[in-house]
Amino acid sequence: MPAKLHNGTVGRVTATRAACRAITALRVVRGGPVMFVQSAGCCDGSDPMCFPVGEFALGDGDMLVGVVCGCTFHMNADQYEALGRPFFVLDV
Repeated sequence: MPAKLHNGTVGRVTATRAACRAITALRVVRGGPVMFVQSAGCCDGSDPMCFPVGEFALGDGDMLVGVVCGCTFHMNADQYEALGRPFFVLDV
């Protein structure tokens, strides 16, 4: 089990207060949790993307990096290792 961090997060991802407020508002509008995926692509795919839970099909190479504001954050395991096992801070 990943280590529990401040701000109610688990794992290697956290969010600023502003991002937590935005995620909470998004969850209310969507009627439930969302999921974040850090793309291994370039350009627009370089930023974390947000989807309703289950809308993005995770692959065998994807891993759970952490949980932030009740929402999962995933990325490709090879990319995670290549980047030196980063710690992510979501902000808006």
